[in-house]
Amino acid sequence: MNNEDITKKLTLHIPEILGSGNFSKYAVLVPLIEKEDGIHVLFEERSHKLRRQPGDICFPGGKIDKLDHDEQAAALRETYEELNLRKEDIDNVFPIDYLVSPFGMIVYPYAGFVRNHQRIVPNPAEVETIFTVPLSFFMEKPPEIYHVEYKVEPHENFPMI
Repeated sequence: MNNEDITKKLTLHIPEILGSGNFSKYAVLVPLIEKEDGIHVLFEERSHKLRRQPGDICFPGGKIDKLDHDEQAAALRETYEELNLRKEDIDNVFPIDYLVSPFGMIVYPYAGFVRNHQRIVPNPAEVETIFTVPLSFFMEKPPEIYHVEYKVEPHENFPMI
């Protein structure tokens, strides 16, 4: 391999998180709603009938499908499905910091404004209920932070000096 071959490979390479090809990938939307008293964040309570994480509080979203054009398309598709919204009901969608979990999962979150929020009708197969919290609550109140211990232990045959 010569300099030209290496340069061509590097030019065509798209950087990613090492090993992320094997990660489960999810996308969510942080729905922002304008109300009389300011901007609110919409949350869902997952249906109690779901097999995984029933009753959890979350944002609309889910696993990225192969048919999704990109992560944002997945977040929007899931939001449309879960809240019975249409494309014109959500605008000004922006990516925010994504989460890489030590358990082989990446979450791609987006924030976007839900217009015509009166049209929201939660899909009962996926959503038990919805509620909103004023954005000012999160801006004024310091977050409660919890830590999870994660221990990395190499296999016996790992080459160590």
